[in-house]
Amino acid sequence: MDLYFLALIPPEIIKQEVKILKEEIRLKYAAKHALKLPAHITLIPPFKLQEKQKTSLLETLTNFTAREEPLEIFLSGFGGFPPGVLFIDVENKEPIIRFYDRLQTVLEDIPGALQKQNKPLHPHITLATRDLKEEFYDRAWNDLKARQYKISFTAAHLYLLWHNGRSWEVYVQFPLQEKKP
Repeated sequence: MDLYFLALIPPEIIKQEVKILKEEIRLKYAAKHALKLPAHITLIPPFKLQEKQKTSLLETLTNFTAREEPLEIFLSGFGGFPPGVLFIDVENKEPIIRFYDRLQTVLEDIPGALQKQNKPLHPHITLATRDLKEEFYDRAWNDLKARQYKISFTAAHLYLLWHNGRSWEVYVQFPLQEKKP
């Protein structure tokens, strides 16, 4: 079984800014795990999928995104989940949460594929996770919270990412429909 997850991915300029921040955290605080992933907002965390379920998932996601409009996303400041996660915060969480709720509803139609997520979604872009040692968390957090970061982008695709055995890569991008005039 292969491992996948679903996410929104910012444009290249933001991905590069996020990578620079992740590299800084790696150098200062020896936390490099987040560098294995492109900058993203996780919607559905990693899940295993059998080959026979993949076709159904791809069809479901194609049909779902054909009815969804692009999302305006506003990134603003930083946050954390002590003792080991630091992130760029999303200012306008509600549109993403509503999108996520609709997505979960359609994914329920794929037998045995995905478990409904019971914990609430907290949209963010991770900068450090898993390997940020607890003793470095406060220093890293104090460093980040003193900074300003504010940028927006339009999420025009839903991304299915696949784990290739070493890192995550985009497997399929599903375009969201442009707003009708």
